[in-house]
Amino acid sequence: MKLQKVSQSVSSFAGISFVHEEFNNCGLLQHIDRQPGKRDTSGYRHGELFRTWFEIFFCEGEVAEDVHEHLRSTSESIPGNRVAAPDTLLRELKGLATEDTIVTSSSGKEYRFNINDGKK
Repeated sequence: MKLQKVSQSVSSFAGISFVHEEFNNCGLLQHIDRQPGKRDTSGYRHGELFRTWFEIFFCEGEVAEDVHEHLRSTSESIPGNRVAAPDTLLRELKGLATEDTIVTSSSGKEYRFNINDGKK
């Protein structure tokens, strides 16, 4: 391990850059962009919106507003990262919802799935 003294402040959320990089490198961003279809409304791709949710989750955020309250400066310091406002994030993700598909198991238990096949 190599220690290095830095003169700039370090964010407690700086580890999010590793999650961001892995999200992009594993192809998840591109896969998400292909699935629900194209979007035109807010200028953000589906993958970018989901990546923002992952960033909130992995930094122990609880609500969409945490992206602006706590994570924005760290998130925006990642080259190429765009951060949607909480209202945009919620509105766009809500727009992906579809009617529930109900599946009943052999034991009679009901399971609800909300599957967006991109054919809206």
